[in-house]
Amino acid sequence: MPIAINKPVTHVVATAGAWVLTLSDVEGILVGMKGDVDGFMTTAWNTANVTITAVDETNKTISYTHANTTVTSQAATANFHLQIKWIDAAYVETLLGYTPTGDDATMLEECVQGAQDWAFRKRAEAGYNPHPGYAGGADVRMGTGLYAVNLYRERGTSGDSMPGYEAYGQFDRPVNLGRILQLLGVGRPQVG
Repeated sequence: MPIAINKPVTHVVATAGAWVLTLSDVEGILVGMKGDVDGFMTTAWNTANVTITAVDETNKTISYTHANTTVTSQAATANFHLQIKWIDAAYVETLLGYTPTGDDATMLEECVQGAQDWAFRKRAEAGYNPHPGYAGGADVRMGTGLYAVNLYRERGTSGDSMPGYEAYGQFDRPVNLGRILQLLGVGRPQVG
């Protein structure tokens, strides 16, 4: 069974910014991983990009620090989204051959996260048991990175091709989705 990256929060407590969330399960969560918390009615409790500082498998809790808030122990309804970390922007910049700046760098970060979530889901759908903290091999990392590159290069297009700047000019062909799926080890034909 693949590790769930979205986990319901059932209980919360915080003391001077040290938060402890009780989750439905903590499978796959390791100290040092990143996550996002949302869905709390008190919006100040919602936060992105927290670093997990402790995991208690017996009590199904995670800990992190955020602001200097104190919250009394209480039942909660919220969500914890475990971030996939198979690639980062620096890896994709290497594949692109340049370093985007400004809004382009922000777009690249979105493409990186989108590619990781998509690749994780595709691997899980294909019957693998992927871990959010590390890719299943160099091929999976490369496939995820190339998908992020394709998403980034499609910016400002109809979404099904790379932009062309000459009416009949020759330009490099992008890596196609078939190659990406091959690297991810998914999309194989069924036999039998």
